[in-house]
This record gives sequence, C-alpha cells and structure tokens, in this order.
Amino acid sequence: MNPGELFNEFMHRFESLWGQDLASVDNEMRAQIRRVARSAFDKMDLVTREEFDAQCAVLARARETLERLEQTVRELQQQLPKQSPHSE
Repeated sequence: MNPGELFNEFMHRFESLWGQDLASVDNEMRAQIRRVARSAFDKMDLVTREEFDAQCAVLARARETLERLEQTVRELQQQLPKQSPHSE
C-alpha cells in the first residue's frame, strides 16, 4: 500500500468512525480535516513496503561487506610483527 492509498484508507476509516456526526459537518470543515490529516501523513515521511524491503536488502549487503572487511583487518593485524612499546 503506497502512502496515498494509506491516507485514503485512513480517511475512509475516520469518516466511518464518525458516521453521522461527520455527515453534519459542512464541506469546508471536511476539507480542513483532510488538510490536517494529509499534513500529518506527509510529515511521517512514509515509504512503501517495497521501498522498505529494498533498503533492508541494501543494509544486509552492507552489513555483510562490513563483517568481511572487519575479518580481513583482524587477519592482517595478526600477521603484523608484534612491536614492543619501546621499540620506536
């Protein structure tokens, strides 16, 4: 569900929750409610499930690369000759 669909679903549920009470509100008030709700949704910076899953995959690959690099650094450090603190 994309952010626009999520907003529409929210408004549908909001209107059904208020039922007849919202029906008595004039169009200007309805429009104001929609503007406030839209503003709140826009500030949430929502992403689609597909975008979220793609970023999770990118993060997992980056994490794997980092772990391999850390292992390589450890192996290289073990290959360095041990230096005493006063040898410099």
